[in-house]
Amino acid sequence: MTRVRCAWFAFAVFIAGCGGETFVPVSGKVTQGGKAFTKGGSVTFYPDKAKGNEGTITPTATLSDSGDYTLNTADKDGARPGWYKVAIVSQSPLPAGSYKVPENYLDRKYATAETTPIFIEVKAGQDASAYEIKLP
Repeated sequence: MTRVRCAWFAFAVFIAGCGGETFVPVSGKVTQGGKAFTKGGSVTFYPDKAKGNEGTITPTATLSDSGDYTLNTADKDGARPGWYKVAIVSQSPLPAGSYKVPENYLDRKYATAETTPIFIEVKAGQDASAYEIKLP
C-alpha cells in the first residue's frame, strides 16, 4: 500500500509541475529608426533574474527580412511569463569557406544578455505592439 501512495504522490507532483508551465504567444517586430529592420538575424530572450524571472530556458526566434519574429521555447510556441533581457544578433552572410569575420549590422551591445539595453516583460493578453523592439 505504501508503494502505491508513493507512486500516486510522485505522479501528482509531476502533473502539478507540468500544469504550471504556461506559455504566452510572443510575436513582434524589430524596427530601426522607425522602419522595419530588414537584415535578418536572431532574437533571444534571456530570463532576467534581477526582475524575478528565475527561468532557465531562453526563448529564441529567427528574425525575418521584414523584421518580424515569433518566439519558441524548447519546441513550444511562445515564452513563459516574466521579464527578459533581449539580445539581437544580425551579421553579414559569408560565402562558404570564407575565413573573414562577418560584419555586424547592429551595435555589439545588443548581442549579449550582459550588455543589451532592451528589457521586455512577457505576460498574457498583450498584443504584438508590446513586443516591438525599437532600435535607434
